[in-house]
Amino acid sequence: MDLMVRGHLVRSFEFDPIDSDLHSAFHVQKDFSNWLRQLDPRILLRFKHESTEGFWRSSKSQVSLEVPMRPRIFGPKYDPKSILDTAPSFPWLKPVPLDLSSELEPDRKRWSVGLGAIDTGLEVVGLVRIFKPSAHAMEDLVLEDVLEKLPRPFTLHTSVQRLSDAESQILLSKRLKQAESEDSRVGEALASATEDAIEETKLSGDALFRIEFVVELKRKSAFDLKTDLAHAYSKLQALGTPYVETFGAMPSLFATFQGSWQHVTFYETGRNLPQYLPLTGHPEQKPQTKSAMTAHRLSDAKAHIEIFGKEHLNANAVIVGASGRGKSALVGKLTQSLLQDPNVTVFKVDVGGSHSRECTFFKGTETSFSLTEPSGLNPFSILKSSTDENARSVLANFLAVLILEKDETSLSKSIRSQIEECLQGYVSQKPTDPSLQDFFDRSPLFPRRELLARWVGQGIYANAFKAGVEPKSTPLRYFNFSSIFDAADPEFAQAGMAAVLAEFNSEMRRSPEKRLVLICDETPFFIQKCFEFFKFTSSNVRKFGASIIPVVQQSKHLVIGGDTTLIDNAHHRFLMSVDGDYEDFENRFHISTNDVMQIEVLRTKPKEYSEFFYKFGDKGFAVRLRLTAEEYWRITTTKTEKDKIDSLMRAVPNLQLPEALKVLAVTT
Repeated sequence: MDLMVRGHLVRSFEFDPIDSDLHSAFHVQKDFSNWLRQLDPRILLRFKHESTEGFWRSSKSQVSLEVPMRPRIFGPKYDPKSILDTAPSFPWLKPVPLDLSSELEPDRKRWSVGLGAIDTGLEVVGLVRIFKPSAHAMEDLVLEDVLEKLPRPFTLHTSVQRLSDAESQILLSKRLKQAESEDSRVGEALASATEDAIEETKLSGDALFRIEFVVELKRKSAFDLKTDLAHAYSKLQALGTPYVETFGAMPSLFATFQGSWQHVTFYETGRNLPQYLPLTGHPEQKPQTKSAMTAHRLSDAKAHIEIFGKEHLNANAVIVGASGRGKSALVGKLTQSLLQDPNVTVFKVDVGGSHSRECTFFKGTETSFSLTEPSGLNPFSILKSSTDENARSVLANFLAVLILEKDETSLSKSIRSQIEECLQGYVSQKPTDPSLQDFFDRSPLFPRRELLARWVGQGIYANAFKAGVEPKSTPLRYFNFSSIFDAADPEFAQAGMAAVLAEFNSEMRRSPEKRLVLICDETPFFIQKCFEFFKFTSSNVRKFGASIIPVVQQSKHLVIGGDTTLIDNAHHRFLMSVDGDYEDFENRFHISTNDVMQIEVLRTKPKEYSEFFYKFGDKGFAVRLRLTAEEYWRITTTKTEKDKIDSLMRAVPNLQLPEALKVLAVTT
């Protein structure tokens, strides 16, 4: 809705900042420059950006298009609304009702004007303006950097008006004559710059703009205002020549009100103008899900990482980082965040027993695999709820792992076909209590039957899938393979992993309303031996809205035989270090050379923070993850720290784990 304010017709918009971590500042400024060139010269474009905390944090931005109700020069028929309607549409600008609460005519009778300050009776107001543009070409994000450093609170007022082609040529010609008449190096430089501007506006179709750039500071005392004005003055020097308003403070302040004329301006070409507009920043979004993990960008703006965010293609992820780069901290923080949502269930697998303490803290269920005790897992239980093709595929992948030869990572199509035929025959018999033993007894034609026999009856691994106590269904289910790896029995381990994958897929079918997450921590052996099952699962979770997250030290551990499915199916990538050839790494994760350079300079400071590059879809930025002292003790996997926790709990009988962690957080 258009409103008349101080003799001007005003159309107001909200302005969404463009995230400079995700978009090229050069392209943003180029697009806006092209938009500005299409504006009618009678339109004044006014930006108002109020910031009370960090740039784009606790801030709001407003943009208005203003046209005088009456022309300043007599001419043909004049229609302000038609002029506003000629402004080209732009997706960044969203129409909103004009807020006039701050635009009402103030009661100036109570105001007193001093040297560089306006005392309104409630606060003291000062202004710093740019009255001459930078003599040098500015980098793309200079304004963003300057606004980050300005003392808060502040309001940035920027108004822009395009000169007509005739006005531009007259102004530039006049300046060129003045510069040529000055016999000095300054005159030569000014003449050269003016000639460049003439060439830009005349030959390349650029335009010339009249700009007013004012930073307004409001403080409770004159002393605070004077200090902050000096600070703002020093920071604004990066943009050009600043000036702290003294006797001109009052007219400069009124020039910032909507519907007012510009007061003190400078000129700039359309190509350079966006450097003075607050187009980019680090907008802070509120978390959309209960499971969001909150961290910080390197700019210190909050970053909410949402595995289950609606805008993402899927919830799959991969975490890659060399030892000591903070993978444990990231996995621990991510797990903690996911468990904040009561609708999320986390399955976690590792071979080092690193997550037992975390499992105890979150009152989860731990399953330890051993050669002597049944695990309680029965992959065939999936047939109790479904016998469709997907359920049969889960069991086919499970059985395929059990009959792999020593050096195999996959089976031939012929053997896979025979497995599927046997499963089809078994399902057609409608077993009332399906199990691996029952399947073996009813499938005499099963391929490599002698290998499957090891897992049933009197076989060497018969205890693995015998009937036992089924693991409790808790929000955190931890599968600990440390005892198997300590016994150096890889075949038993890979079968156990296949059983976990089957249980995970089965749980997705049993509880479609749940969000399931499978985190496989430092398990490259499992990925290699169960690769087909991992591939199947990573595709399956996309249909059921679940997530699979493998964690590895090197990206090559996610690629088997050149197959990059696990990476390709992961919308979220957490990259902490670069491994192998740079070009291969870039192609593997579809990232740029600049992204790789960002990853190379990431840092980790023990007990304080770790950094990673977070890529989601085709976007990405660097993130700093900080842990509280208590979070650190809950997550740490280092032997020294684990020994301290164990010693404290032995020394103080009946001390609960949460209490022990709080004690260590305070005393160490």
